[in-house]
Amino acid sequence: MNDFLVDHSSLIFHSAEFIAAVIGLLLYKSYKKTSTIYFIHFLFAAWAVDAIGGYTNYVIDYEFLHSLRYLLIDTIFEKNRWWYTLFWQIGATLLILRYYMKILKSKRLLSILKVVGWLFLVVSIVKIVINFDAFFVKSFPIHQILSTSVVLVCITFYFIDLLGSDTILTFNKSVSFYVSCIYLLWYLTIATTQFYEPYYNSVDNAYVRLRRLIYIYAIFGMYGSFAITLIYCRPKKIENLVNYP
Repeated sequence: MNDFLVDHSSLIFHSAEFIAAVIGLLLYKSYKKTSTIYFIHFLFAAWAVDAIGGYTNYVIDYEFLHSLRYLLIDTIFEKNRWWYTLFWQIGATLLILRYYMKILKSKRLLSILKVVGWLFLVVSIVKIVINFDAFFVKSFPIHQILSTSVVLVCITFYFIDLLGSDTILTFNKSVSFYVSCIYLLWYLTIATTQFYEPYYNSVDNAYVRLRRLIYIYAIFGMYGSFAITLIYCRPKKIENLVNYP
């Protein structure tokens, strides 16, 4: 079973994202007048970014694309690190930031979050400009660190805002509550693997497979939970739900 999961990990990742995006699109009308619509935008963008970013694998796996594989050799597009840095670590983070900015009620927290967002964007762009040549061949740890930090700040601000508002009385039907809990659980799970990152190499195959399995279960669990949340919290009425969390 584990061997099957590892061998088809990419398909599982894409499937999990696709399912969550499809559920979001199917329920788009129900959430159209709510702030949850911005989270659905993120789910669709996450699937699209991952689907397009897999072009480096497509030109190898699909025979009719083999000609493109040779065209990419020795070009800046030979690797897809630049794509994921630009559209995932930066772009997706900004979409999550936008979502939380739409649900926060505290003007003070919202102002701080705006500053955090601008700092994240400026530092990320400066890092790319300074290391422009390396941008196309490798990812920068600072982008991952900043991205994680921004999302955790968003989650923290959300819970602080929740405790000080009347929304806490109906948190059990709040999409943002479940999304924040799922993200928090995700980061707590994945963060533990970072301590063993030096072992993630071709020499230690056992750890490579274990880490892959952890990511498979974590990613599938996260996007599956997002899909279930959207279904469970679907508003019965969509009138006057502009501030629905």
